Amino acid sequence: MVVSTGSATLDDILDGGFPPRRSVLVTGGPGTGKSTLAMQYLQAGLDAGEECLYVSTEQTYEELADAFADFDFEMDHEDLTVTSIHATTGYTVDGGDDPELTLETLEGGQMLGGEYSAPFEAQYIVQHLEQYAPVDRVVLDSASGLSAMGDNKDVFRRTILDLIRLFNDEFEATALLTAEESDPTPTGDGIKTVAASDAIQFNTHGVLRLYRERIDGDDHRFVEVVKMRGVDHDTRTYEITFADGGIRISPRRRTHPGEFVPDEYLSTGIDGLDALLGGGIVRGGSTLLKHDGQASPHSILTTLLASAIDDGMAVTIVPPVARQSTTGWQSPSSRRSSYRPSASGR
Repeated sequence: MVVSTGSATLDDILDGGFPPRRSVLVTGGPGTGKSTLAMQYLQAGLDAGEECLYVSTEQTYEELADAFADFDFEMDHEDLTVTSIHATTGYTVDGGDDPELTLETLEGGQMLGGEYSAPFEAQYIVQHLEQYAPVDRVVLDSASGLSAMGDNKDVFRRTILDLIRLFNDEFEATALLTAEESDPTPTGDGIKTVAASDAIQFNTHGVLRLYRERIDGDDHRFVEVVKMRGVDHDTRTYEITFADGGIRISPRRRTHPGEFVPDEYLSTGIDGLDALLGGGIVRGGSTLLKHDGQASPHSILTTLLASAIDDGMAVTIVPPVARQSTTGWQSPSSRRSSYRPSASGR
């Protein structure tokens, strides 16, 4: 059974929702709606009576509550657990007098307590999160916050893979991971680091990309499914807006592919015209038949309709809408039908 995303339209795009016990990456630039979509996903779980876990690497519970104040999210729901982890400079038992990155919660808690902290490493992050099992849904927002482990992309990817296995295998949960979409940045030795989203997308089951584009002076946000293994998903790009319930995805404003390659045609009933059209009228498409007002299009239309009926198709004919004259002239019959006596009866 698939897992609802929290958006009916996104569920349709994904042929029902997210695959269960799998991890999906939501990537995009700042302000594109990644965290909102993630919390919307958890809210759907809360509404279904599921246990949910929100892991933040950038914000405290109070900051998240403020950020989501304009939405109908139940941040204080009894089935929602919010925890936070981040890297800070400190001392470890094995580190001696040299400070290094250590693991702390954004509420100020330390893994080991006292004078020493746990190293900011995968095994200690996993150890910290294990206490929250079992849950049905997990959000890690943002996985980019774990890139502080260093410039070694293999270590970062391994950490993400360990967390995915924790969420999917041990928790038996369906997880959503967010990451900033950015270009790799150069390090001190001239070597470029790997962008967090690029490092994660190969480990996750699916990837959703959110992005923003400026059109005619206004910002528009869009979402597309980059991949979803084993799912016959919609590949089109949809425009998104924000509503009380989170992100609203509008199929009425979806963008269409720049290149349309038809694979099925409907015969016009005229062999020569079919040849000119490359096979006939595109099935599922729209065709405009333009004429100069002197040559009648009716012979082509009736032949096309007859061909469709012969193929067992149902046909709907919409009559033309009569145009109102712009000259002010009305025929005698029109004047008679629109005549109304005055109030005086004259």
